[in-house]
Amino acid sequence: MPESDSPIKPVVTNVSSPARFVPLHWTLDIENQTFNHYADQVNDLMAPLLAFSALEQWLALFDLQAREQAEQLIEQVLTQGDKRALNAVLRLSPDRAVYVVFSVERLSKQLLQGDIQPIFELTQVEQAIHWLEALLNHSAAGLLITNREHKVLGCNSAFECFTGFQQSDLLGLSSLWLFEESTDITGTSQPRVFIKHTSGISQVYHHQSICLMDNDDHSVVLSLFSLVESAPALSACPVMDKAAFIVQFESLHQNRMMNDLYVVMTLSVQQVNGAQLSMLLDVMPRLKECRLFGKIRDDLYLLCVTCPLPMMGEPFRYIHARIRGFFKELKQASAETHRTCIQGKIGISVLGLDAHTARMAVTHSVQAILEQGEEGEAQRIRFFDTQLHRQIKKRRLLEELVTDAIRNQSLLVEFQPIIDARLGQIMSYEALCRFPLPAALEVSNSELISIAEDLDLITELDLQVQQQALRQWPILQAQHEHPIWLTVNISPNTRQGLPALIQCLRQLMASEQVPAERIIIDITQAKYHSQALLQSDALQELRQLGVQIAIDDMGTDYSLFDHLSASDFDYLKISRSCIDGLGNQTNRYQVIKMLVEMCHSLGVKVIAEGVESEDEAQLLAFGRLDYLQGFYFAKPLAMYDLLAFIESSLPQRLQLIAPQEESLSASSLMSLHHAHSPRLDPGDPISLAYQYFQSADVEVLPVIIDQECVGLVDRARLNLHLTPGMGSELETMKEASMWHRPVNQVMELTFTSIDAAIDVSQIPLLIREHHLGFPWILTKGKIYKGILTQSVILQYLVEQPQSVDFMI
Repeated sequence: MPESDSPIKPVVTNVSSPARFVPLHWTLDIENQTFNHYADQVNDLMAPLLAFSALEQWLALFDLQAREQAEQLIEQVLTQGDKRALNAVLRLSPDRAVYVVFSVERLSKQLLQGDIQPIFELTQVEQAIHWLEALLNHSAAGLLITNREHKVLGCNSAFECFTGFQQSDLLGLSSLWLFEESTDITGTSQPRVFIKHTSGISQVYHHQSICLMDNDDHSVVLSLFSLVESAPALSACPVMDKAAFIVQFESLHQNRMMNDLYVVMTLSVQQVNGAQLSMLLDVMPRLKECRLFGKIRDDLYLLCVTCPLPMMGEPFRYIHARIRGFFKELKQASAETHRTCIQGKIGISVLGLDAHTARMAVTHSVQAILEQGEEGEAQRIRFFDTQLHRQIKKRRLLEELVTDAIRNQSLLVEFQPIIDARLGQIMSYEALCRFPLPAALEVSNSELISIAEDLDLITELDLQVQQQALRQWPILQAQHEHPIWLTVNISPNTRQGLPALIQCLRQLMASEQVPAERIIIDITQAKYHSQALLQSDALQELRQLGVQIAIDDMGTDYSLFDHLSASDFDYLKISRSCIDGLGNQTNRYQVIKMLVEMCHSLGVKVIAEGVESEDEAQLLAFGRLDYLQGFYFAKPLAMYDLLAFIESSLPQRLQLIAPQEESLSASSLMSLHHAHSPRLDPGDPISLAYQYFQSADVEVLPVIIDQECVGLVDRARLNLHLTPGMGSELETMKEASMWHRPVNQVMELTFTSIDAAIDVSQIPLLIREHHLGFPWILTKGKIYKGILTQSVILQYLVEQPQSVDFMI
C-alpha cells in the first residue's frame, strides 16, 4: 500500500524514554477475587492504573466494544486455558490515551495473570483514536506493530488471518521469521513481501511501513499489508533443520513475555511412506499447540509446545494436560498423522525443569528416545527427567482408571453423617464418591475428582453418585424417626453447564421418588462468578421446589458478604482448614463465632467440616455452630457398614453434645444448668481453656475424667499462669510452649459438690445456713451433671418474688 494512497495520516507523539512503556503485570485469584498488580518501573504514563484495586476499573477505561472483547477473552481463557491477547486504546483522561496490548493467561483453575503492555501514547486523542480504530478493524489490511528490533508488539485480526497465528502466539517474537525474502514478481517498484501461513503456503502482499515514533530512545513501526490478488501462491517452505530449530527456539525463549515451560518433543517415526511423510510435514506447522517444528533427519522430527508455569501445584499436571491437548488437536487435524506419531517413539524434555538452554532441551529429548531401547508398547513416550516420567506415567494410569470407573459405572458411594450440634442427632447424610482403586496407588479422592474434571467427565461422575444416593435414601430415612436430608455434590466445572446438570437431577429425584424438600445441593468449588451461579434460574427453581443450597469451602474472604446479603443459599460449610488447630489459636475461634453470628442474623446455617477431635466438637458446639461433620463422629462408609456403625459406635460420640435427658424434677437445680456448658479433660492444654474464656458466657470450667469432676479452672486461676506476652507479637518460644501445659497442672482441686436433685426452693437455705461457696458442681452420686455459678444463682433469685426478703 503506497504511502500516498493511505487515507490515514499518522499522529506522532514523542517519547523521552522507553521506560514509559514498561508493562503492568497483574494477577487475579478467582477463588477470593484478589487482584494484584505491579510494574517493573513506575512512570507517569501508566501510574494512574496503579491506584486501581480491581480489574474492572482497568477495563472501564476501554471503550464498550473493547471492554466486551476483554471480558470474552477472560472467559475463553478460563474455559480453554490458552494464552490470549487483544489490542485496545486505553483512555487515561479526556486528552490522553495510550495504545496497549492486553494479555490474559490461566496459571491454574483459580489463578489468572496477564499484562497491559503500552505500545505508544496518543495525543490529539479523538483524531488519533479514530484512525487507530480504523486500522485495527480493517478487514482487508493487515496491521503489524513492531519495535526497531523487529519484536512483535501487536497486530490486528486481519494479520492473524494472513499468518494463521493468534496475536498471543506472536507477541515478543521476532517478526522476521514470518516473511520470505522480498521478491519483485511483477517488476513494479511497490514493496512486496511473502508472508508464510501456518499451512505452509506463502502469499504475496503489498507492504508499507509507517514510523510513528522515530528517535534514539523508542521507535514504533506500523506495517500495513494487503493481498496481491493476481500473484501466485508459493508452496510450503522446507521444514527447519536442527540448527535452525535451536536458533528459533532460543529466540522464542528469550523473547517470552510470560513465565512458560517449553516442552520439546522428538518424534521418531518408523516405516512411513511418502504420502504419510508429506502429510506430517503439512499438518505439524499448522497446529496451534505446535509453536515450532523442525527435522533432524527423515525419521526424526522436533517440535515445541509451551505450557504456563503454575503458581501452585505440581508442574507435571499442566505439562501432561498440554501434551494431551497437542495430541488431541493433532488427531482432529489428521487421524493418519496422529497414528503415525503415536506408533513411533517420543522423547520429551522440558526447558525450565531438566534443561536450562534450548540446545540442552533438544539434546535431552533425543536422548530420551535413545534410552527407550526396545521397551514395550507402554513405553513409547519417555521423559528425560526420571521423576517427571514417573509422575506423568502415574497420572496416565490414574486417568485410565478414572475413565474406566466412570464409563463402566463402577463408582462407589459412601455416606457421612452430618450432626445437629443442638440436638445431638443426625440431621443429614452427605453422599461422597469413591473410586474402586487399589490402595497401593496412594492417591487422594480429591485428586481423582480433579482428574475427572480435567477429562470433562465430572458431570457423568456427579450424576452416577446422585442416582445411587437417591436410590438409597429410603434406607437411611428408615433408620430415624425424625426427617433426614440427603446432601449431594454438584461441581459447576462442567462442559454441559449447570442448568443441564440440574435438570438431570430433577429427573432423578422424580424417578426415585425422593421429595425435593429432603435434598441439599452442595455446590463445590464455586469460585469464578459464583454469585451469578447461585442466582441462576435453574438453582432458583430448585429452591422454590424446596431444595436447599449449601456452599462448600467458601472460606471467609470478602466475596462471602455479597452472597450472604443476597440470601442465595441456606448453608455455609466451613472447611477443615478453618478449624484446624482451633484450640491452640487464640483468634481463630473468635473469627468463627463472629462468622456464625453474622450467618444466623441472615438466616444462613453453618456446617463445620473436618471435625476430628472431641475438643473441636465441644468448642464448635459451644460456639453455636448448627451442624458438625467429620471423622470424630464417623468417616464416610458404605451403606451397610454405616448402618452398623450408627447403631453401635456413633451414639457414644453423640453423648458429648446431646442434651441430657434427666428424670429429675423440673424444679431441681439441674433446671438452671445450661445443657451445652463446656468442660475440660485433665490432659487438655490451657490454650483450650483460654479459648473458652473468650466468651463472656463462660465463668468457670469443670475438669472431668470418667464422668467425675476432679477440678475447676476459672479466669483468675488461668491468668496466674499466663504472661503479658502470650498471644501477642512479642511472644517468645518459651511462652509459646506454655500454651501446651495440661489443665491438670493449673486446676483448683477444692470445690463444692451438691446433689443435682435438690429443689431450687432450697437455694436461700443453702447460701444462708450452709454457707456453700460458688461455683456449685451438680452431681448424681459421683457422676458430674452440671455446674451453677454465682451469676446464675443471682439471676434466678432476682427473678423470684421472695428474693427481696432474702436479700434484706
